[in-house]
Amino acid sequence: MKAGYRPFQENQADTKYLTDIPFYVAQLLEVPGLPRFEYTFRDVRTGGVFLGFAKELSEAHASCFVAAVGAHLARCGFPLAGQSVVQTDNGQEYSGGERITPRDRGFHRLVEHTLHATHRFIPPGKKNHQADVESFHALIEWEFFDLQRFRSPPHFFDQASTWLLWWNTVRKNYSKGGRSPDDILRTACPDRDPRVWLLPALDLDALLVKRIDLKTNSNKRGYQVPALPGHRPKLP
Repeated sequence: MKAGYRPFQENQADTKYLTDIPFYVAQLLEVPGLPRFEYTFRDVRTGGVFLGFAKELSEAHASCFVAAVGAHLARCGFPLAGQSVVQTDNGQEYSGGERITPRDRGFHRLVEHTLHATHRFIPPGKKNHQADVESFHALIEWEFFDLQRFRSPPHFFDQASTWLLWWNTVRKNYSKGGRSPDDILRTACPDRDPRVWLLPALDLDALLVKRIDLKTNSNKRGYQVPALPGHRPKLP
């Protein structure tokens, strides 16, 4: 079934607490400013991932994150508008509370009315519906957070961005035939823009501040997505 999806047609978003990883928590106590939460966006077809990190858990951060990922995918030729789905659990950061009080002006509205995609909640208590992103959360803990030491927040984001690029372009996933996400994307879309994997790990605290400043000072919209290289690289 997963192989029958288009790239970025079915996507899962979730949040990972970093405050229960012993090796990382020790660094939280030593290095001021390290993030405490990971926001994850994973494409079910390719297994490709985009990451954001923040010191807080909030709907504002989740909305800022998915908006930035959606804008990045659109500029690389994979807009979420139309038939794409963003699936989440029922957490407050994903407008879960609005299922009872339907006054949503946050994550759900952003996905449906700004990105023009479909936001799907999983059934309450059915975490297995988020298996793709949950399995990634286990792997990033074992392969990144249990191994890396960070000198400062900028060093953290450099390391996370490097690891993320490796995951999306080099690391082989043997549950997907021993292929990397880019191997699968290249097979499905031979003319794909390889810059799709160049979105770094996002500092959502900083992005949210920029978003607020932009709206307050100029009444403009935008999500300050990091710029891509000026010229599209030659496809391998």
